[in-house]
Amino acid sequence: MKHLIIKLTDEEYNDLVERAKKEGYSLLSDYVRYLLMSCSGSTSQAQIDVLAITGKIERKIQDVLMPFASEIDTLKKQIAMVYEKLDEISANTRITQETRAPSHEERPQPQREMKETAPSEKAAEKKRTAMSVLKEQGAVFESELSLRNPDAFFTKLENEGAKIIITEKERIAVHPDFYAKFVNDLSNIHTADVNEAAKLLDEKEAKLFRKLVSEGLAYFDSESHAWKLLV
Repeated sequence: MKHLIIKLTDEEYNDLVERAKKEGYSLLSDYVRYLLMSCSGSTSQAQIDVLAITGKIERKIQDVLMPFASEIDTLKKQIAMVYEKLDEISANTRITQETRAPSHEERPQPQREMKETAPSEKAAEKKRTAMSVLKEQGAVFESELSLRNPDAFFTKLENEGAKIIITEKERIAVHPDFYAKFVNDLSNIHTADVNEAAKLLDEKEAKLFRKLVSEGLAYFDSESHAWKLLV
């Protein structure tokens, strides 16, 4: 049997003796044991009650929020679609303005001819897509775009057949035709000097080539004397 020693003042001891007598205990030790055991049981019950109440509150909160979860997901998808459309319209508008900007050498066409060609120009503008813009530019760099939802923009291009190159700093969308020509032109270059190699490519290819080299995605293989791509 274990022994528990409790130090009390005279006043505290006398108080316990009186309380034990009122409760009908002849031995003070029995009364103290009763007090200790009853306190332990109350604490355990209180903990159980708190856990039960907490569980009920969590279930109530889940029941309240559950109907809104599907609506929030639907709203997110709709917002993403809106951003995607706005990005596409913005890109098409920018390219259209660039291609339609008149040069200083152009002469104004007769008003009648402009009226006849206007409907066909509008129809062509409506048919323009992000993929057709990419075909004209060859490669599009994320750092040069002002997009509200770049993820949707690059996902759309990838779904339409564009090659997406992911670097540490940005994504690059490359039209498949442009990429095939780029790979073919690069295979015919056998100099290890980056600047000399870039001079043998056209302007758009050279820009992509320099970017890939700086990101460690293109290197010169000394054994085959050719440039290798890691994309």
